[in-house]
Amino acid sequence: MLYQFCVSVTDKNGTVESSLGAFQVIDSTNPGFIRVSERNKRYFEFSNGETFIGFGLNIPWWQFESRRLSTYEYYLDRMSAHGANLGRAWMTNSGRAQDWILSIQDDQLGSDYNLEEAWAFDNILEMAERQGIYFLLTLEDVNQYTYNWSANLYNRALGGPLTYRSEIFTHPEARSFQERVFRYLLARWGYSTGILSWELFNEIDELQWSDPEHWDRQAMVAWHQAMAQYIMFLDAHGHMVNTSTGSFKTHPDLYGLPEMDFAQIHFYFVPGCCDYAPSDPAGRDMADLTRYYAHRVYSSVTASFLRLSGYRRSDCCA
Repeated sequence: MLYQFCVSVTDKNGTVESSLGAFQVIDSTNPGFIRVSERNKRYFEFSNGETFIGFGLNIPWWQFESRRLSTYEYYLDRMSAHGANLGRAWMTNSGRAQDWILSIQDDQLGSDYNLEEAWAFDNILEMAERQGIYFLLTLEDVNQYTYNWSANLYNRALGGPLTYRSEIFTHPEARSFQERVFRYLLARWGYSTGILSWELFNEIDELQWSDPEHWDRQAMVAWHQAMAQYIMFLDAHGHMVNTSTGSFKTHPDLYGLPEMDFAQIHFYFVPGCCDYAPSDPAGRDMADLTRYYAHRVYSSVTASFLRLSGYRRSDCCA
């Protein structure tokens, strides 16, 4: 189908119109954006109805700043060769001197974005799209509020607005800075079908151990709901929104929010670390563990959603 257009611009000096242009629209081979399936909310599907089953790796960082693109080229080539179609990339936007991870936030909150880093992710995203690999894009990392708090730009000691770590959930000035960053990210990459979801935080529940005096779980959950709503308002293409947690817990109050499209919990089998975690008798069999926790999360989140919403919805979670 042929479409014609012209551009009209009006300012204080009047209106100027371009000459008439035209473009041809043809059928696309791109299956579209990934959503929670309307047919079965335990699964994902593309806009065209095809099922998407993600299989891949966490690939959030590199070893050397000068090898950002070559590192991701290696990751994505190897993933594609072995049939992987999903990667998890971090874009941490609160720390200073982030020379090991993507961050468009530069040395001043809310402005002076790092356009070199943005350019790098432009290229990384294009490489992934060519390989048929989709990204969970993590927008913030709890480690910047635990181990790296001394270098966190929100820290009052560095001129930021926060007196303590957990204040990130309640301080209005911090919220304003975060919204500016999220708005930029969505404006720059919201076009892409290669982004499966905007992930608000990496393992946010772990902050409670570094800031027990101020930890307020209800404030954390409310922050997720508000920021998810903000992203959903801005995102014309309706990418999914999620967050992530560790420690083998199901978090029905967080993942049961209507704004959370799916749940993501992390398992760590490190000797002496997480042997306390409940699991199947199989223990360290990942297939059994995944089945066990998928059932637990699904059951807890469905019950939580029914309590919150007052109407029945078959929610997802895997």
